[in-house]
Amino acid sequence: MATVLKQESIVKIGSDRFQQIFSQIAPELNADPTRRRRLWETLEKLAEQQIIGLPAKTKAGWTSPPVPPLPKWIRIVREPRPKAEVFDHKNFPWVAQLQFIPEMDRLKSPSDALKIHEFLKRNPEPPIVPIKERSWQIFGDEKHLETILGSTLFGANRLTEEVLHCRMVSLTLQYHSLPNRIDAPALIVENESSFHSFTRLNAQKELYSATIYGAGHAVLKGTEFLQELAQSLKSHQFLYFGDLDRRGLGIAQELNEAMRKLGISIIPAEMLYRKLLDVSSTCQGVSIDLPKSFLSWLPASLQANVNEHLRERGRVAQEALGWDRLCELFNADPKGDFSLGFVPR
Repeated sequence: MATVLKQESIVKIGSDRFQQIFSQIAPELNADPTRRRRLWETLEKLAEQQIIGLPAKTKAGWTSPPVPPLPKWIRIVREPRPKAEVFDHKNFPWVAQLQFIPEMDRLKSPSDALKIHEFLKRNPEPPIVPIKERSWQIFGDEKHLETILGSTLFGANRLTEEVLHCRMVSLTLQYHSLPNRIDAPALIVENESSFHSFTRLNAQKELYSATIYGAGHAVLKGTEFLQELAQSLKSHQFLYFGDLDRRGLGIAQELNEAMRKLGISIIPAEMLYRKLLDVSSTCQGVSIDLPKSFLSWLPASLQANVNEHLRERGRVAQEALGWDRLCELFNADPKGDFSLGFVPR
């Protein structure tokens, strides 16, 4: 019984639980008239050995009748844990990159610091790698390093991504640029089918310097990639076309906020959104109320019409402006090669 009790996850257990344990240990006593007395004797012996604690001898802590009285609960005595030795971070021989640690009044995560110390000691000049790879090398957990970037170990004159020779990796978005550069903006398209149709259209009509598959929210992880692409295209803006709904406009607005910090603007593809509003809907969808910040990303001339449409008729997927309609709008050949004959970069 002592062995089983020590395995319990909580210290104080009620009568139902220790009765159940006793029944599992001594099932032959379950129908025996002496079972209650044998349980009481067992508990008394466990208490004498200081394996359990019993409640005070009051009515509040014991059941009676029948006799002998049994406790309503018992408390399992845990062996005191050995006191953890305090790590002396001020006198530890840290590597050069961690010489700021002795100046800290308190080191909240010595295990993290020691693992970084060991890595830098073994690898004084490691190659630059993605941050998740470095995290795995140091901690055996590819996500841990990102979770501690805001800790006291990091900051000015402390640890940085540069010190650890790693970088946050931006998502590489699928895109296609024309063989010959043209003086036109690149177009980011939210969904995969529309990306295919717009790339197919661009192969014929050369409307955009490139078409880019935003992949919904994934585009928000590709800001550095978009910055590099903008530099290669010698442009400071991208056109954007997505679903006319809360999610689609929210992605565009959030992407614009992020890219503006990099000196790049995300501009609504106004003509495409206007044509999307013209698509008739045979049934009324779920009414949508947009935050003002989402609407503010659109041109002022479009905001009222979009707001009214979403409230009265619901969302419009960008796929509604599909290949057939694009061919009509841009006078393209509807039988143009579906396979495109290219491998998106």
